[in-house]
Amino acid sequence: MWQKEDIFLYGCYEEKAPGCRRFTGETEDHLLLLCEVRSLVRINGRQYVMQPFTFLLHPFEQGSIAVETHGAANYRCVHFRMSERYAQLLAGHGLLPGDVCTISRPVMVSSLWELLQEAQETPAAQERGAYALELLLCLLWENCGNHRARMTQVPHFNKLAALRSNIYLHPADDWNVPEICADMGMCRSNFHRLYLSAFGTTFKQDVIASRIELAKELLTTTEDSVSAVAVQCGFDIEVYFMRQFKRHTGMTATAYRRISKETNDPGEGS
Repeated sequence: MWQKEDIFLYGCYEEKAPGCRRFTGETEDHLLLLCEVRSLVRINGRQYVMQPFTFLLHPFEQGSIAVETHGAANYRCVHFRMSERYAQLLAGHGLLPGDVCTISRPVMVSSLWELLQEAQETPAAQERGAYALELLLCLLWENCGNHRARMTQVPHFNKLAALRSNIYLHPADDWNVPEICADMGMCRSNFHRLYLSAFGTTFKQDVIASRIELAKELLTTTEDSVSAVAVQCGFDIEVYFMRQFKRHTGMTATAYRRISKETNDPGEGS
């Protein structure tokens, strides 16, 4: 169980363009890097090949970290400090600095990311941000111990990782399992088994999760009806979309839109 003094959140940042970004801090600080697409990343001179939906925990060295990306770039990072006791706790669960590991539940990570961003807005939200960061770290350590084994032991891992990346980039596409299996040269049962072994979640769950993420974006950036949003996200049946949306977010699509609007426009109606 973590204690309040175990974690201090400094900030979270998002980058969608290649280049170099430098962070400064104390030697006790850490940077958590979460990548959504395949990226070539150099951190303080060390090179890492980040597959889609992987993360990396890196300690600050000599008070700074330089993150340099080449080609495609779409990453989020969290700058935080943790106590030695908590670092040992993470290590005991297999979350070690310098290891590239799989993100098994991207939608939950996105939800916690929103809480981390809110924590930067007011001092009162900082404590909630620390709780969100602790939940994020707990979520990430679920799969970290087995990631390297999966990369070497799961057949077609790179093809599956590329497929997963495309699902989240193009969630509304018709992800036809027979066609995918034909392209990969495997039977349906083997495909589903390998996908689950590779990412700790099923193909169907990833497709639904990616579409819910798109729906959240459309609900907050457009005035389209809920029915129209469902169609744009690849859901043929509105009732099924509404059920899945509530299952993933804990609220209806209409409530999500209203709350998002109130959060983004706190002065409206006052």
